[in-house]
Amino acid sequence: MISTVDSGLLRLGLRIYFIGTLLLISMIGGLCCKSAAKYDLLKGNHVKLNRMTGWVQFRDVLVVMWKLRRLPGGWWLGFTMIVASALALVSDLAVSKLVYNFDDHGLCDFDQGLVFNAKIQTFQFPQAYGYPAVIASYAQPAGNNINRCHAGIYKKIPLDVNINFCANEDDVMGRWACSDLNRNLTFAASENETDIAKTLLSSGLQYPNAWKIGINDAFQQQSTHLVLWSSNTTDDDRTPFHVLVSVDLTGTLDSPKIMQTYNCTLDEAYDGNAEINKVLSSIHSVSALEHWAQGLDGVFYYGADTDATRYRRKNLERYLNSMTMVQAGSCTVLSKRLKDDTDTYGCIVKNTWIAPSVLALVVFTAFILIVTILYYIMILTTLTCGSLKHSRKPIKSIPNDLISWMLQAARENSMANQPGYITAQHMAPLGIPGKSSELREWNVTVLEGSDGIARVVREKGERTKLSEEHGYDPIPMTNTEYISPEPPMMSQSVLPLQPPMPMQQNQQNFYGY
Repeated sequence: MISTVDSGLLRLGLRIYFIGTLLLISMIGGLCCKSAAKYDLLKGNHVKLNRMTGWVQFRDVLVVMWKLRRLPGGWWLGFTMIVASALALVSDLAVSKLVYNFDDHGLCDFDQGLVFNAKIQTFQFPQAYGYPAVIASYAQPAGNNINRCHAGIYKKIPLDVNINFCANEDDVMGRWACSDLNRNLTFAASENETDIAKTLLSSGLQYPNAWKIGINDAFQQQSTHLVLWSSNTTDDDRTPFHVLVSVDLTGTLDSPKIMQTYNCTLDEAYDGNAEINKVLSSIHSVSALEHWAQGLDGVFYYGADTDATRYRRKNLERYLNSMTMVQAGSCTVLSKRLKDDTDTYGCIVKNTWIAPSVLALVVFTAFILIVTILYYIMILTTLTCGSLKHSRKPIKSIPNDLISWMLQAARENSMANQPGYITAQHMAPLGIPGKSSELREWNVTVLEGSDGIARVVREKGERTKLSEEHGYDPIPMTNTEYISPEPPMMSQSVLPLQPPMPMQQNQQNFYGY
């Protein structure tokens, strides 16, 4: 998928989406774990402890599986925990790697630049030096053309061409096309340039008005990087012309010269050739080729002592395109577009690529969230609307996470080590924590005679305020008998420690449920 939004913003948005969605899955999944366990308890079934872990992350899933040989939360919720944990890792890696900027083809607004206008010609031949020539050269795509921009003679080239110009088909009026004549001639390294030019002329591979460039040795006896080119017209003909170009394929002074010849004409496939021919007719072709000959070494070679580049044909075509474009633009880069032309040009824009796998992760994460919500709604409906709804209150609070299990441990410790009893009027033992905030008064320590096993105990000197907090009236000493930790005899006037009996409607539940 391609988006025009910046990749950085998209990655941020996708990370927020995955973090938020997975957080919701974990929160609702925790409620599912608790409600599923409560459902079984209300039906009178025993619940395995592995189902009481609540929602745990990947590491803890592995710990539970290793130590208990069971999935936390049961098979369905345990599998969902594994999937959610894997999604958290995979989604982050996928967003980092598979969401990125790339260069794409688009349209940009044109203000001013080098504009093709066949009706206005102010020079006898285009200038090879100056900013118009620089812009025309920049506009032509490079040899490898990695962005697949179109080479040619353009309707207009923006002033800031070196930034993002990349012509599309609509920008091109026409182009030069050069073909190899397949008539290579080989000359000895010692043969001079004049003799080579005469041979090419007599062989029909050059015209009489040929211009040549080359690099000579100190004694002017040998040369390398020899290039000759010529047109089929003179300066006075004022007609369209084509060009013959012969280039030395070898790059050293002592190498035999292999002269390859190209014939360059306008590509007949374009409808704009009529306008281009008007421009070519205005050019003094011989003078123009002489003026532009100095740049041929850069067109055909990588530098000193190098063979001809493999992009030589394409480079030659682009060089001729640039020369024609400079003449058509009247050697100025401050022209406005023609009235019958569009106000845009082809350019490279930064778009964002989102891999299909990332989109699949987005959809799959949403699917897991929806399934988890539906599962929770199903369990909640059963608890609130089914036959079990009247038995919800006595087991409202069950351990399902770290804090609730700490609270459970403190409660069970209080019930197992109760220092006194309340009369049958209340039927509830003192000192049992009713909410998690009361755990601040509890510690874990190792008591004497406990064989090194840590116990959960209330801080020494702390006195519980549970009776006041939960609305219990002070219990007169005459109604309560405190005894030692040993169980009382049944003949005593107190009741043994046991789970609280159901309370009257006007009484508040001691456990805070």
